[in-house]
Amino acid sequence: MSVLAIEDAHRQFASGGGIVTALDGVSLALDRGEIVGLVGESGCGKSTLARIAAGLDRPDDGKATFGSRPMAPAGRQIDADTRRRVQLVFQDPLASFNPRRTVGRSIALPLRLNRMLSGGQERSVVAELMDQVGLDPALMDRKPHQLSGGQLQRAAIARALGLNPDVLICDEPVASLDVSVRAQILNLLLALCRDRNIGILFVSHDLGVVRRIADRVVVMYLGRVVEQGSNEAVWSAPRHPYTRALAASVPTGAASWRLDQGRVRLAGEPPSPFDVPTGCRFHPRCPIAIDRCRQDDPVLRPISQDIDAACHLAE
Repeated sequence: MSVLAIEDAHRQFASGGGIVTALDGVSLALDRGEIVGLVGESGCGKSTLARIAAGLDRPDDGKATFGSRPMAPAGRQIDADTRRRVQLVFQDPLASFNPRRTVGRSIALPLRLNRMLSGGQERSVVAELMDQVGLDPALMDRKPHQLSGGQLQRAAIARALGLNPDVLICDEPVASLDVSVRAQILNLLLALCRDRNIGILFVSHDLGVVRRIADRVVVMYLGRVVEQGSNEAVWSAPRHPYTRALAASVPTGAASWRLDQGRVRLAGEPPSPFDVPTGCRFHPRCPIAIDRCRQDDPVLRPISQDIDAACHLAE
């Protein structure tokens, strides 16, 4: 059984006098000891899906479960035990810390709120957590603005780990970091997943970063999953034109399909979520679209042993 599962989730929002469909029948599963990369352009529904996975929002239709129970039962908030076991790491670590509180106090706060820490234990427990993420415990008495971005993101991860979670939801956790620090944080998350058997949902717009860290990849476009599969399969032989364009934008590597067919380029901007195209919602930007793509909406289906894709021309 997956530690976290979302099935056929639909979510709409009222905006500017219209209705935006953020999720249109999205399913996702996460196992312990697994990193699932959720990738796509801004506005594709990644953050909405992550909020539902964290229990901060609930789908209009469909369901989200943690283990064998609903993530947030209808009419109720997420229960305290589930909230403890599902933790988040945000894109901007500085914005996620109270500027008036020391880093050590911020790391200890969730433990105190959950009555898992006595006053005499605070410094030793915080020091151990900081050491686990490669952060000098001597920094616990500093304010957030006195730490670098990489140090502060390590502190954010330490704060999340304090409650011994089963799931970490990382929403663009390295987007604001430089390349060398980014690699360090990715290596840290890989080690935590392996050593603690934590399931990690890693949200990013950068398929290159997801390639480095994920076991499986889920690609979203305009509220739908258009491709999913093992990291190696999606990177080496993507079947959806949108995934191919994302992969082609990564400057490293030379997959065989690139050498055979060259780079796949995206034309224009994503369509407005107020006016989703008929048929395949990607067809206005697709370089290989045919008449069927403009009329028939493709379903996500198995294309090979390792890949599902929503494309009429995936084979």
